[in-house]
Amino acid sequence: MKIFLLLTLIILVSCASTDYYYAKAVEKARKKAVGELPLLSDADRFEVKFGNPEIMRRRILDRSKSPYGSKNDIYHTWIVWRLPESDGQCVVVSGVGEGRMDDWTPGHVLIREIEKVEGEAEKVEKTSDEETNRKRAQ
Repeated sequence: MKIFLLLTLIILVSCASTDYYYAKAVEKARKKAVGELPLLSDADRFEVKFGNPEIMRRRILDRSKSPYGSKNDIYHTWIVWRLPESDGQCVVVSGVGEGRMDDWTPGHVLIREIEKVEGEAEKVEKTSDEETNRKRAQ
C-alpha cells in the first residue's frame, strides 16, 4: 500500500501542466531581460518584472507532421513586453525550445518595435550530407 501511495505521489508531482512550463519560461525571460538591460527606466523595468508578456512563436522544426503542431515540434519563441515609457518599443526575449516550452532557454534580449507574428515559418528541409555535397559540386 505504501509503495502504491509513493508511486502515485511521484506521478502527480512529476506531471506538470503546460501553464507551469510557460510560467517557468517567462520567469527565465524576465531574469535575462532585467539582467541584460540595466538602463531601463523604473516604469519599464516594473513592466518587465511584473507585467504579463505576449508570447509569440513560429514552428521551425515539424517533428509531428501535423498541421496543429505537437509538444515535440521545435519553435522559435519570443516573449515580449510592451514598454509604457518607450513609445512603441518592446523588450523581446528570443529563444528556442519544444512546443510545451519545458526546455525553452532564452538566447537574446532586444529592445525594438515589433508587430504581430503572421504566417507560418518555413519548414526545415532535411538533406543528407551526400545530397548537400552533390549540390555544392554542381
